[in-house]
Amino acid sequence: MVALAVASLQAAGVSSFKIALGHVGFLNGLLEEAIPGREDIQQELKDRLLRRDFVGYREMLARLDLSTGQRDELAGILKLRGDKGVCREALELSRNSLVQSSIEHLSAVWEALEDFDVARHVIIDLTMIGDFSYYTGLIFEGYAADIGFPVCGGGAMTSSCSNLAARLRQRASL
Repeated sequence: MVALAVASLQAAGVSSFKIALGHVGFLNGLLEEAIPGREDIQQELKDRLLRRDFVGYREMLARLDLSTGQRDELAGILKLRGDKGVCREALELSRNSLVQSSIEHLSAVWEALEDFDVARHVIIDLTMIGDFSYYTGLIFEGYAADIGFPVCGGGAMTSSCSNLAARLRQRASL
């Protein structure tokens, strides 16, 4: 799906763009490990990342009862953007199985993107959380030069169609 997004942007004549690639499981696993059982706090941190409110994210971390190591680890994810080297750094952050499997998945996707010769258009951004709860794995957003909002996006969903339909109906009624 990422290679298709690259091909679509190229076919549309967009010459300067980047696709940001993340994984929902990375942040979910990291936050559950650092702040176990506190879904409300985890969600508030995710909301700040979603809004790209990095100052608010850091301020919230400072207020939480975390060890210095946990706080540094959670603040350190703000620097995890770049090429496949980011995956190596992220693997060192946590031994949580969801974190590890998410990063291994991202690494495999990066290798496939290299095989398709499109990796130069992609950046890994481990602060991406996605705006839709039905994304459960890989997520991406495409950004074109001089446009201040995503021009494409998507992600992996493993929810059943009935669960997805129910969530979409709920969002539509808001």
